[in-house]
Amino acid sequence: MTDGADNVTPIGAAKKKTRKATRPAFPLETDTGRAVVMLDDQEDAAVSTVLGDLSLLPLFQRAHSLVSIVRDAGTGAPSVRALDRATLRTWLTRICEFQTIKKTPKGDPYVATIHPPDWLTNALAARGEWAGVPALAGIIEAPTVRPDGSVLQAEGYDPATRLALLPGEEFPPVPEHPTRDDAVAALAELQEVWCDFPFASEADAIAPVALVLTLVGRGAITGAVPMIGIDANVRGSGKSLVANAASCVAYGRAAEMTTFRADPEEQEKTLASYGLAGTPFILFDNLGGPVGGAALDKCLTAPDTVAFRNLGKLEKLTIPWRSVLGITGNNLVYRGDTARRVYRCRIESDRENPEDRDDFRHHPLLPWVLSNRARLVTAALTVLRAHALAGRPRRGVPAWGSYEVWSEVVAAAVVWSGGADPQATRRELEHQSDEGKAALAQLLGWWPADREFSTAQLVEIAGSDSELRAILDSIAPGKGPLTAARVGYGFRNARGRIIRRKRLAAREGHHSTTLWSVDLLGGDSGHGGHRLPDRGGDGESSPQGGQPGEASPPSPPSPPPEDDEPGCFDDLLYPPKGSL
Repeated sequence: MTDGADNVTPIGAAKKKTRKATRPAFPLETDTGRAVVMLDDQEDAAVSTVLGDLSLLPLFQRAHSLVSIVRDAGTGAPSVRALDRATLRTWLTRICEFQTIKKTPKGDPYVATIHPPDWLTNALAARGEWAGVPALAGIIEAPTVRPDGSVLQAEGYDPATRLALLPGEEFPPVPEHPTRDDAVAALAELQEVWCDFPFASEADAIAPVALVLTLVGRGAITGAVPMIGIDANVRGSGKSLVANAASCVAYGRAAEMTTFRADPEEQEKTLASYGLAGTPFILFDNLGGPVGGAALDKCLTAPDTVAFRNLGKLEKLTIPWRSVLGITGNNLVYRGDTARRVYRCRIESDRENPEDRDDFRHHPLLPWVLSNRARLVTAALTVLRAHALAGRPRRGVPAWGSYEVWSEVVAAAVVWSGGADPQATRRELEHQSDEGKAALAQLLGWWPADREFSTAQLVEIAGSDSELRAILDSIAPGKGPLTAARVGYGFRNARGRIIRRKRLAAREGHHSTTLWSVDLLGGDSGHGGHRLPDRGGDGESSPQGGQPGEASPPSPPSPPPEDDEPGCFDDLLYPPKGSL
C-alpha cells in the first residue's frame, strides 16, 4: 500500500469497492493513553470529544479566549498570552490521537492517524467558553491572602481566587495565628524599606507600605483598588525608586513602566494591552502633565472587568481587571474625578540635587530589597492575616467610596498595626480640587463681559494684574514662570465646569489659536464684570475703585501663533471647530 503505510490498521477485507467501513465507537484510547478522535462528517462529536480532554492541557480561559502563561526570556516575568491556533493544534496532539478512515488503492478501508485539521482548531478556538477549562483572574509570584483571610501558599492554580501562584523563590510559612503584636513588628519591618526617603508626612511615608500590602494582598481585595500617586517637589528625589522597591517585594523585579497617554484612544489601547497580558502592577513614570482620562477612571473603579473598545471592530473587549496602577511625577496635578481615585505618596527634599545623596542606610536599595524579599513578603502577609483573624477592625478608618474593600483590607490593617492612615493623603488631593473650584469661581468673577482671550494674552495681563496672576497660579499650579502652556492645561481641566451659572468656554480663532471666554447660563446679566487695569480707551468707569472717566482697556494685541500654546499640547488645547 502506498497511502499511509506506516499508520495502517486493517479493519477487515473489503468484499466490494463500494463497501462502507463500520464507524468505530469513540472515544477510544491508544496505548499512549491519548483519547482517539475519529474524524468524519460528525464534526460536533469530534469537537465534544476534544473538549472533554482540553482541561488536561496547561490552558486557561480569559476574556473569552484560550490563554496560556508564558515567561519573558529576559526578566522571567510571567504574563498571559492568547493561545494562537498553530500552538493549539500542536498541543492537541498531546492529549488526542486523530484518526480517519481511508481506503487503500484496492478499496480496503483502514484507520489512518492524521494531524488535527484546521476546521477543528478553528471551531475550538472560536467557542468563547470551554467547560472544564479554568478561568484565570491573574498571576501572582508570592503567597497572598484570600478574601476570607486564609493564606494561599500552594504553588499552582487556586480555584477559590482563580489566581495562578508561580513563586520564583521559597517563602517561609506565614504564622497560623499571628497576633496584633506580630502585626506591629511586621509593619515596622516593611517601613524600613523606605527609611531613607524624606516624606512630607506620616501618611505619605506609610503609602508605599500600603502599596506593598495591595500588591501582595490583591487576592483578598474583591473589587477596585485606588492608584498611588508618587510625587515630589524636585527631580531626582527617588519617586520611581519608591515604586520599584514595592514591586521588588511583591514580584522580585522592578515595576513595568510605561508612558502616560493623554490622548483618549492611546490611553485606552495602552490600558487594554496591559489588561490582556494580566500585568499586575502598571507604573506610569515621570509624568509631566495633568493626570486623568476616561479610560483611566473606569479602570480605577472597575469591580471585576473593564469593557474596552475593540479598535477596528464593531464590538467591545471585556477584560478581567486586577491590575494595580501607580504614577510618578513632580507636583502631580489631577484632572476631573481622577483626584478622588488616588492616595498620595509625596517626597519633599530640602536639597537642590537630591540625586547626589550618599547617606543611605540601604544602598543600593533594590538589591537589598531582593535579598530580603522572602522576609518582607512574610511580614506583609502577617499584617494582613493578623488583621483578618481579628475581624478586620477599622480603628476609625473611614470607608472610601468605590474602594470600600481596599479600605477595610489594607488601610484599616495599616492603622490597626500602628501606622498612619494612608487614606489621609487623598483628603489633601480633594482639598486641592476644592481650591481649584474656588480659583475657577474667582476667574469667572474676574472675567470682563463679552471678552475673549488667548492664554498668552492672559499671561501678559497677569504681568501687571496681581489678582489675575494669583488666580492663574491656583488654576494652573507649577514651578517656574507662568506660561501659556501651563494656563492652557489648567483651563482644559476646568472647561465646561458650571459655577453660579457660568462656565469657561473655548473656540478656535485665527491661526488655530484657542480663544477663551465665559458663557452665561440662565438669565443673569453680564459675564463677569471685572475691568482690566487702565490702559486708556473709551471712558467707561472701572468697578474696581477707579474714578469716573477711567477707561476700559482695549483688547491686548494678539501674539504670533508660535508664541501661544506650544504645538506639543495641540491635542489638549485646541478643540475641533464646532465641538463647543
